[in-house]
Amino acid sequence: MQEKRLLIVDDDARIGRLAQRALKSAELVSQVLDDPLAFESVYASFRPDIILLDLQMAQRDGVQLLRYLADQDSSAGIVLMSGIDERIINTSKRLGESLGLNILATLQKPLELAALQRVLEAFYRAERSSPSVIQLIAQGELEEAIHNGAILPYYQPQLDLRTLQVTGAEVLARWHHPQHGLLPPADFIALAESTGLIEALTFSLLRQALQDFNFLLAVQPGLRLSVNLSPLLLEDLELPERIHTLLEDHGVEPSQLALEITESVRAPMPSRSMDILTRLRLKGIALSYDDLGKGYASVDQLYYLPFSELKVDKEYVIDLRRSADAAAIVRSTIELGQRLNLRVVAEGIETSESLMQLRALGCHAGQGRYFSLPLPLREILGWLERWQQRRAGLPEADAGGL
Repeated sequence: MQEKRLLIVDDDARIGRLAQRALKSAELVSQVLDDPLAFESVYASFRPDIILLDLQMAQRDGVQLLRYLADQDSSAGIVLMSGIDERIINTSKRLGESLGLNILATLQKPLELAALQRVLEAFYRAERSSPSVIQLIAQGELEEAIHNGAILPYYQPQLDLRTLQVTGAEVLARWHHPQHGLLPPADFIALAESTGLIEALTFSLLRQALQDFNFLLAVQPGLRLSVNLSPLLLEDLELPERIHTLLEDHGVEPSQLALEITESVRAPMPSRSMDILTRLRLKGIALSYDDLGKGYASVDQLYYLPFSELKVDKEYVIDLRRSADAAAIVRSTIELGQRLNLRVVAEGIETSESLMQLRALGCHAGQGRYFSLPLPLREILGWLERWQQRRAGLPEADAGGL
């Protein structure tokens, strides 16, 4: 493996030297910087692959250094560390990510060297010296994949958390790329939105999912499909009619479809969005509000727009048991949904503990790897059959993933 360069930035030189000695290996060259005012010159000459960065330093704080790294378009993996409040560390992490930096992890002081070693090992496995998939994909390649049907719908089941009955499935795009293998949406949705291909991609997935729907219903009657809808599509006043016609062509009732409004970008024209979303609801199509509190998503949208469902973001659900802040956000989001008579769906359920806690809070439905990862049609049909058999023999409170 090619030798990696680690820069440890901490105005307490003792901590830097301690980490340096503990991480000494044949594959790692490290340097300690205890004067953050000299960061620019050391960064330019050392060119680190990894930066272990203390946030709270007297002469210059870590946030200022994050901003400098963003200005330099740094691709270094960054590990943030501090002994300050966990909320500040987590906010700093999100700030770094919003600046386009590669934030590997956050660590509390006193520093646990074993935890840092695990982060570095994961970094090595990622082999960041190779170009990212996103950088390698061209617009023409994505357009061809949409046209040829290489981007397929995968299905992640949604369950009633009280009865553990499967009530729906979210449709998630997966690209079977000839060179890069199976690609998740994060690798191509932004490109689709920025190049005007998001409409073709959305309708391609919707058509394929509606074609699959009768096969799904044969195994699980009463199922509802959830399909993501970019706000960029909320400027086409003909969208409600186009979707309704597509449903009619496939013999699917409007009540069997939910559209999840994602917030990766801001809707171009709010008045048009209100028009389009209202008419979709008038046609009987459910509207789900995704990622409340993230990006441009806000409580205002719940007041002004006719949503029927609210999704709890997976980041908060995953951190439910280890973060008091995440637990408070999940609890308040569920309570808000209940008070507004909205169906509440939690994403990112990974453990039985999270499942039980969400049930106790009154969350209506959920999805996540605890039940199933997103699966192609043939595999989700098999999963649905096995789940029905397994569920019949399990206590409600002790359902296991399959």
